[in-house]
Amino acid sequence: MGFFKDYLIPFFAPEKDVVKATEKLSISDGSFWAVYSSMTTPFLVPFSLLLLGVNAPIGYITGIPVFLVPLAQFVSVKMTRRSDNLKDLTVLITFLDRLLWIPVVLLIFVPGYFDKLILILILLSLRTFFASASSTTWTLWVPTIIPEGSRNRYFAKRNFVMKIFSLIGYFIALLIFAGISDYTIAIATVFLTGVLIFSSISLMIMTRMPTFSLSIEDRTKGGKIRTEFKSFIFFIIVFYVGSSMVMPYFQLYMISSNFLNLSASVYTFIFILVSVSAIISQLYWGKFADKYGLRLTILLNLGIALLSTLLIIMSTNPLDILVPSILMGVTQSGLGLTLFNEMIGRSANTRIRSISFYNLFQSLASASGPILANLAFVYSSSDIRMIFIISFILVLVSFFYFVAEKTFTAHRDTESV
Repeated sequence: MGFFKDYLIPFFAPEKDVVKATEKLSISDGSFWAVYSSMTTPFLVPFSLLLLGVNAPIGYITGIPVFLVPLAQFVSVKMTRRSDNLKDLTVLITFLDRLLWIPVVLLIFVPGYFDKLILILILLSLRTFFASASSTTWTLWVPTIIPEGSRNRYFAKRNFVMKIFSLIGYFIALLIFAGISDYTIAIATVFLTGVLIFSSISLMIMTRMPTFSLSIEDRTKGGKIRTEFKSFIFFIIVFYVGSSMVMPYFQLYMISSNFLNLSASVYTFIFILVSVSAIISQLYWGKFADKYGLRLTILLNLGIALLSTLLIIMSTNPLDILVPSILMGVTQSGLGLTLFNEMIGRSANTRIRSISFYNLFQSLASASGPILANLAFVYSSSDIRMIFIISFILVLVSFFYFVAEKTFTAHRDTESV
């Protein structure tokens, strides 16, 4: 028992070694964040259907808020250059991001379709603003402390633990749905439990992480963003526009009475399946990237993502979506690790500008995908497979672009982290 206690203490109390303290506290912070996240974000689509009915504009609800990202990135860069303490800045912004879930949940008491639609768009837009700003400050803080040679394996380990904890969130949600018969009360309870309990623990741990500020040189450094980073941004735009089209409408396809009409419990089980496959594959991708490089790992994951989307297009019943769900988890762990580390590796020259640049275009692309999907859904007379076909084409284009990219940029895989 004493050994177990001694092992856990560094994950909740800072050590003297800044790197070790950052690594361990970031894992525990991320673990509780994963529980909170799995009890909120995956349930936004069913919550929107609850508020607005089966014709809720899912693409607009998930996409429009992200257009506040340019302002968020402008503000975050300004604040970062002036901040002497990235930790305190990140904690404050993150707190505001998570706090805004509470008024979102309270919309269940607001009457009227358009009132609820306008309010949910405003509240989610504010959430996105703070989330985007904190993403930039956190990326400049934690990964900067972790040595370059350790990042692949460290973030593979961190993501692995986070995926395990995300399962806890899903299982808690399942228990709530099983124990509360009123669907409205149940889904509100899922959100509030995630925000008030697990998000609060995550924030408390984050406050114990080592203080950090960028050097004066990093905070004032100008210069042009490198060609290989711009090339990577173009790939990111095409990929995220295509890939972000899938999840909102895959969720709609599962839960809407117009399609598979799955229960909340079965819907949650599918997300558990996605998480389990991500957990099983996560550490493997870290070792694979160390051995074969980020470039090959990214290409392999893009191929798996294409196969997953193709299988969704061909699916007609709940059993058909099990395999693409597993493949989704595999690519979530693979691309979540490799794209992030590839970006960090290419941003070394002008770190603040490059990371902000990446967050800006990655977010805008992720917002454009659901909006494009919503337009395709409307103009194809609710043919949901048209969305998946467009997504497949765009991801395929990003795949071939990434294959060819090495021939017209100075980037070499050995430069990647």
